[in-house]
Parts: sequence; C-alpha cells; structure tokens
Amino acid sequence: MHNLHSWALENPHLHREDRFQYQFKINLWSGIYDGKVIGPFELPENLNGANYLHFLQNDLPVLLEDLNLAQRVTMWYQNDGCPAHYDTRVRDHLNNIFPARWIGRLGPILWPPRSPDLNPLDFYYWGV
Repeated sequence: MHNLHSWALENPHLHREDRFQYQFKINLWSGIYDGKVIGPFELPENLNGANYLHFLQNDLPVLLEDLNLAQRVTMWYQNDGCPAHYDTRVRDHLNNIFPARWIGRLGPILWPPRSPDLNPLDFYYWGV
C-alpha cells in the first residue's frame, strides 16, 4: 500500500480493493530436533497471543510426545519477532517450560532486531 500514490483535485479519498493478497493465508508451526522434523501443525489463521498460548499449552506437548524426558529438558525453543510470540502470557509460559532456553523478543536470548527472519527452518525444513 505504501507504493500506491494518488493525486486528485476533487475527492482525494482513493479506495483500492486488495484483499486478494490475504485470501490464502496459512500459519504453520514446525520444529526440528536432532535432525527430525516435528509437525507441521496448522495454527489459527488470525494468530494472536491467546491462540499461540493455547498451542503452547495444549498442542505442543502432544507434538513432543516422541521425545524422551532428557531431550525435552535440554531442548531450546525459538520464536521470531511475531507479535503473538511477544505476548506477556506467552513469555511467562516459555520462561516456565524452557527456563533460559528460548529465543525471542524479551526472552533470555533476544531475537535480533531488524532480523531478516531467517532461521534453521528456512534453511533446512523446506528442502526436506
């Protein structure tokens, strides 16, 4: 939208229909542990803090059932800069489940500012 400019002498309120860009939105969660792919899991279309917290509390433990306790205790969790990942309740939950072992905004390991949002899933998962 910021690349659209309109100049007019009368009624400069331009209406541009562009909802087609959002017609095919999908949110997927996937993980990698010890070379094995976990997931994918489809998240709600409109992801917010409450939806993401529900996923962390109810769906993630089911996805991690195949990992033994030693693996779960030592694993790290990585978020990116998504606003849903930044919710206070989400950060509190991650601090309890992954103490000092998660990456994200205001986490123990900070997500880099102005990051290009490239992570191991971008390099490994899509190729597999």
